[in-house]
Amino acid sequence: MSTQKLLYNMASESPAPKDAKPAAESLRAILTTVFAVASWYFWSCAVLFTNRHLLTSGLTSPISLTVIHMAGSSIFANGAVTFAGFEKQVLKSRKQAIKVLVLSFTFGLSVVCGTACLKFIPVSFNEMISSTTPLFAALFTFISMQKAQGLFKTLSLIVIAIGCIIASKGEPMWHTFGFLLAMTATATRALRTVLGEMLMSNAEEKLNGMNLLRYMSTFVFLMLIPVVWIIEGPDELIDVVLGKIAAGDQVFLFWFCFNILSAFTVNLCQLLVTKYVGAVAQQVLGICKGVASAVLSILIFKNPVTISSALGYMTTTAGVMWYSYLRHQDSLAAASLKN
Repeated sequence: MSTQKLLYNMASESPAPKDAKPAAESLRAILTTVFAVASWYFWSCAVLFTNRHLLTSGLTSPISLTVIHMAGSSIFANGAVTFAGFEKQVLKSRKQAIKVLVLSFTFGLSVVCGTACLKFIPVSFNEMISSTTPLFAALFTFISMQKAQGLFKTLSLIVIAIGCIIASKGEPMWHTFGFLLAMTATATRALRTVLGEMLMSNAEEKLNGMNLLRYMSTFVFLMLIPVVWIIEGPDELIDVVLGKIAAGDQVFLFWFCFNILSAFTVNLCQLLVTKYVGAVAQQVLGICKGVASAVLSILIFKNPVTISSALGYMTTTAGVMWYSYLRHQDSLAAASLKN
């Protein structure tokens, strides 16, 4: 056997470098995280855009649509706990159940208002209003806990407020009722966050994300059924869908089914993103998602944008990113003190 052939056989039979397996696992983890984030962005935008499309294409029952979303989320979360190996947590006391009911009420109100406002205002303007959530959260924290923000956090919140005012003044598709619905959705979303920190501070009563979604979506579904019956009527959504079927409007039916699927899937993607990147990074990615949704809304729906509204949204986004950075720094400082 020649020396060249012997060296070739030795090279082919030699074991792979020790670092090959960790490198492959690291690459797989990166690709999995990127896929989870991309999926979260896609399905979140899908929910927003299909909500907007349906509510401006003949569907006049946003509460009924929310009921369907909650039913889908409840089925998803209960199925994940029952069949997918997620830990099953039960409510241990009446006090804990009341806490979850309070959270569910604010969650349901924020979802209904957030869905209904898209009938009146574009997605881009709604995303700008939604980005002011930290401002409301800081306000509710101060009212409930007398916990003031530091100087720089206060300045960042002022920047957020200024951006909202500039964008609102320059919004060419302004609608007062839609604006009030979007502000209510944002305020109740922030209130839910603050209440969650207050009500679930007891380690024994704390629920993980999947179980909290399981209970909240089920409770909201049950809460909204009588509301639908009184305000919209039990048959309004069904009549619209049956009317579209009779008219042969397959495009509407496709987007209706896709909307339900999107609302069903986005919860899983958000939980996966939080698992892979952590809560802090997830908040930053959420800011970027809002910007991406606003830009895509302008491109898809062709809603007009003024220099003032664009400047206001950029100012609000800058303020939110500044505030998130300061909160992250505070978290790092608190963690170092514990260690």
